Amino acid sequence: MTLTVAHRGDPARCRENTLAGLGSAADCGADWVEVDVKVTADGEPVLLHDSTLKRLWGLDRHIGSMSLAELTTATSGPDWQIPPLGAALAWARDRQLPLMVDIPGRTEGRAAVEMVKAMDCLDWVVFAGDPAAMVDIRALAPQARIAMSWEVPQLPGPSCSRGPA
Repeated sequence: MTLTVAHRGDPARCRENTLAGLGSAADCGADWVEVDVKVTADGEPVLLHDSTLKRLWGLDRHIGSMSLAELTTATSGPDWQIPPLGAALAWARDRQLPLMVDIPGRTEGRAAVEMVKAMDCLDWVVFAGDPAAMVDIRALAPQARIAMSWEVPQLPGPSCSRGPA
């Protein structure tokens, strides 16, 4: 069986990691949608790949220095606002569309898995990303679905702190 996984939604038609992008990916037939998670200064997991708003919004602001309210104001717009992870989970649940949540680090992993657990979404969310974060996710939610990927033929070592060398 082959699955179509839409990377960051549908960035060819919409701003990546937005609800509009997720919707466009679903409309185009994606089986899953991959999203990226960062954490705001007030601890809210949001959909964003970059550490700053520079590339997509032209604002040289680090996501970790902004509250969710500041981020919402800075990226306002009906089709290109950065959504909280909770909003994306609710959106995906309503459409029965699985999400692959890409986790860059341990802070993001803990925040994301707690949100996914709180919203009772563990059965259709797949976590991927930093191996150390995956270890944390497994400890916090033993039933979590985890996808591991790497670019070398060797499997990750026992420490899993940085993946394969």
